[in-house]
Amino acid sequence: MKPTEGFGLDEKTLNKLIVTAVKNCKKINPTNPQAVAEALPEIVNTLRLILPLAKGYVNSNKVGSNEQYIIEAEQALNKVKGERG
Repeated sequence: MKPTEGFGLDEKTLNKLIVTAVKNCKKINPTNPQAVAEALPEIVNTLRLILPLAKGYVNSNKVGSNEQYIIEAEQALNKVKGERG
C-alpha cells in the first residue's frame, strides 16, 4: 500500500499537508519540532476534556477574560474533527 492510500487525498495534497505541519512544528519549537508533533494528540485530548469545564466556569461566573481562548479552542477542535471526518 502506498503511504497516501487510506487518507482519501492525492499525493500532492498529502505532501503539502506534511510540509505545512512540519513548518508549524518548527515555529512552535525550532530546536525540537518532533517533540511538538509527538505532543499534539495529547494536547487535543486534553482540550477535549477541559473545554466543557472551562465553558461551564466562564458561563456560570460570567468571566469574560478567557472567553476568546475558549472560542479559539472550540474552533481548533472543530477543525480537527473536520479533518478526521
